[in-house]
Amino acid sequence: MKRLSIRFFCAALAALSVFSLTACNNGEESKTKETAAATTAPSTEIPTAATTTAASDLPYTDTLDMSKVFTVKNTTDQPFAGTWQITDGVGSELEHFAYCFDGDGKAYLMVGTMGFVGTYSDNYQNTGVFLCQLMYGINGSYTYEFSEDNNSVVLTNTETQQTSTLSKAEDYSPVPEAQDDAVIDEALLGAWTNGDGEYLYFEKNGVFLEYQKDFSFTFYNYSAQDGKISQTYSMTEEKTESVPYKLEGDTLNYNGFEYKKASANELL
Repeated sequence: MKRLSIRFFCAALAALSVFSLTACNNGEESKTKETAAATTAPSTEIPTAATTTAASDLPYTDTLDMSKVFTVKNTTDQPFAGTWQITDGVGSELEHFAYCFDGDGKAYLMVGTMGFVGTYSDNYQNTGVFLCQLMYGINGSYTYEFSEDNNSVVLTNTETQQTSTLSKAEDYSPVPEAQDDAVIDEALLGAWTNGDGEYLYFEKNGVFLEYQKDFSFTFYNYSAQDGKISQTYSMTEEKTESVPYKLEGDTLNYNGFEYKKASANELL
């Protein structure tokens, strides 16, 4: 199990409080291993060439509009395109969860500033069946019936015949608001990858994205100074972590893992 997914799985379990403790226990064991790795990581002293400053108009060009990464991209003849919540039936207890269908086959399950990436089709094998693969709430094949205004839809599971009612939600964004007092290390800005589908993207406004491509993501508010990144994310409440980092040329050691500079376009 990838380390980015562990946090999401345990966050979902904590938010629901109705699942088996096994997955979370496994996650805690993995976190313990990660903590040990961080403890034995190389020195986090920042090279003298790196400078830090308050968030402002810092110079760099390889940028990404994070508000447009996990959102609706196509609404043409796409009744499912949009953000929804389960308001009745199976999954209605997931009141903190939002489901976004982007109009191009990507589905996002979001809670707080975290998310899980899946796929969907509203005409599976030309049968008019809605097929969606997400971790919680919507995961299977369904027949569907929209309301006249397309603001709600009833999904009927083709195997269990159980129903879930989805209602259009207000615009939802997992991207947190920028913090004026964020401290920025200019050398961090932009995109980084470990070459195995995991990306970090640091914005000059004090927001960064940790992304396991096509699987899961977390947005943070952050400040970076003295070899530490203070990063805050949320599910049903905010949580803050302190993570060591070190920059050497085009290599970033983040929490004991190495990343190389990348193009922001790779995250799209």
